[in-house]
Amino acid sequence: MNAIFVALRSASATNPVRLGDKGNGTPESKAEAKRRHAHLNDGHIPDIYRTGPPHILYEWKCYTPFKGKCYTPWVTARRAARRRGLHD
Repeated sequence: MNAIFVALRSASATNPVRLGDKGNGTPESKAEAKRRHAHLNDGHIPDIYRTGPPHILYEWKCYTPFKGKCYTPWVTARRAARRRGLHD
């Protein structure tokens, strides 16, 4: 993502491109980051954004062919339901 950020920043002559900072991972820092970025998208912190007008938000999803932990939406939903006692 840093390479994409550098490329966007290099190509932008007028409006600055910034990384969306999600904090250090603690719930307090994430809440503070959501508050700081609420003017862009309430409740979500973009990966990269360009200040406007208009504001442009970039969100990147990186997939890998390598084995490792994989959480599909079905598995994640099932685990959440099990924690709430809704699934056996």
